[in-house]
Amino acid sequence: MTTELRHCTTAARQESVDTIKLVKITRKEIEAAYLKGTREFSSYDMRGMDLRGANLFRAVFSSCDMRGADLSGANLEQATFRGVQNMFNLEGANLANARLEGAKFINADLTMARDFGCAQLLWTKYEKSVVTTAQFEAICAHIEKGVRKYAEGLSALNEVSRMIREADSNLIIVNHVASLERK
Repeated sequence: MTTELRHCTTAARQESVDTIKLVKITRKEIEAAYLKGTREFSSYDMRGMDLRGANLFRAVFSSCDMRGADLSGANLEQATFRGVQNMFNLEGANLANARLEGAKFINADLTMARDFGCAQLLWTKYEKSVVTTAQFEAICAHIEKGVRKYAEGLSALNEVSRMIREADSNLIIVNHVASLERK
């Protein structure tokens, strides 16, 4: 079953309307294809699809219609959302708690996407994409939070490393004293 997506490419400042033939697909079909090794999903009608909690690590979505899709809690690390003939539209898509570390949005319109709340956005890339000022501020806040956690992790790791070095030098001193006492 195919549908037509008519999308005005106003973000690209064009007056024309592009038409893309989309194939309807279900979550079950996506997950089955993914388990068989398919990572590229191109020109699919995924409007309103419930992908809550789905594992789509490194999936590539090209020219798909994901308006209104529920991606909350989904693992979309290193996934790519790419608009080819026109902007990739995530209008109404729910991205709450989605894992988007290292994801790429290329030629994507995120202005009407809902709820970036608690989405994990560290190392996410936006190329030729459109976001609102509020979304940009939320994205920056999440990235800053992620960087802070990363820095805290490094700090904790450095502290453990220091403690190991200190314990190691104490052990050397104890062993040296014990060997002197035996003499």
